[in-house]
Amino acid sequence: MVNSKCSPALSVFGSGEQDQPMTTLSASTADFSVASHAAMPSRSKNLDGMRGLAILGVIWLHAAATLPEGAGMFAVPFFVIVAMVMTARSVVRHPEQSTAAYVGKRIARLYPAFLFWCLVYEAIRQAKALQTGGIGSIRIDMRGFVGGTYEHLWFVPFLLLATMIIVPLVKLTSRSVPAQRTVAVMVIVAAIILSILPVPPQIQMLEGPWKCIRASYWALPAMLTGIAIAMLGMNRRAELRVPPALGYAGIVLLVASTAVQWHATDPWLPAATLGGLGALWIAMSGIASPLLPRMAWLGAMSLGIYLSHVVFLRVLVIVCEKKQIGAGAAVDVIGFVLALIGAIAVTWTLSRSRWTRWTVGA
Repeated sequence: MVNSKCSPALSVFGSGEQDQPMTTLSASTADFSVASHAAMPSRSKNLDGMRGLAILGVIWLHAAATLPEGAGMFAVPFFVIVAMVMTARSVVRHPEQSTAAYVGKRIARLYPAFLFWCLVYEAIRQAKALQTGGIGSIRIDMRGFVGGTYEHLWFVPFLLLATMIIVPLVKLTSRSVPAQRTVAVMVIVAAIILSILPVPPQIQMLEGPWKCIRASYWALPAMLTGIAIAMLGMNRRAELRVPPALGYAGIVLLVASTAVQWHATDPWLPAATLGGLGALWIAMSGIASPLLPRMAWLGAMSLGIYLSHVVFLRVLVIVCEKKQIGAGAAVDVIGFVLALIGAIAVTWTLSRSRWTRWTVGA
């Protein structure tokens, strides 16, 4: 079933280090290329592999209505942190590209896919309304096309806004190490404050089209953490990596985060953010090789899987309601498997044609 309880904890994606020809499935938010990973550096394979594990976590978050969903709580912060780090490195590697040009490319590559899936989920919503209440029950709220017509679509506008923040920030500080360190300290302090303070009631109570603001607020500490890491590693031209010790510390953070949130009724932001940071350290240290590289193919499809997987969960909900099947562990597992297989098939199919690959951000 679709787990509405965890709607603030929906997935986001890393940002690619460079723009590349869209001859294979890729997205502006990550190097989502489905081209052969054999030639990719080991850390890139590890990063895509962790994206693969994270997208599994996202699907589990949305499918698990009765079973514990804590195993997927790290995914949101992980994707957000990666997005900030990789966007900053892309800006540093391509200093000739203006902020407007960089953001414009992101909008041109992401927003059509966002609008397409907004239409898909709105069509599903209206079809259900027509079935239950007749033609008079159809109501289209155009505000949904700003923040997403279904809860998980909030990330695309969030990512575009985050890009508009980090790109000029990187350009302003790229030649001053003291400025980079100052920004890093400031945003880390802000991330800690936002993580430990309760969500303001005005944001917590937002419903309908404005729930995207609540989800975006939940992702802010991870965004700030990613900006801090980007600032501290901005001048490293070589491939980003961390020592194995940090990788093992990442395992501890990820396991501890999952344990803390395993039976939590609501996401605990500090644990989720630390879990995402731990996942990044694991990927960047290379200690999980060769496990993570084997998951790289899944991480390479993560944007399309993210956009499409809820379709299959919605269909399952409709079928269960029609057959009067109640929520349960079996339904959760069936939903997870159905959404995963269906989303992989849809993403792969749409990525094959130049006429449809834009629908998965390619």
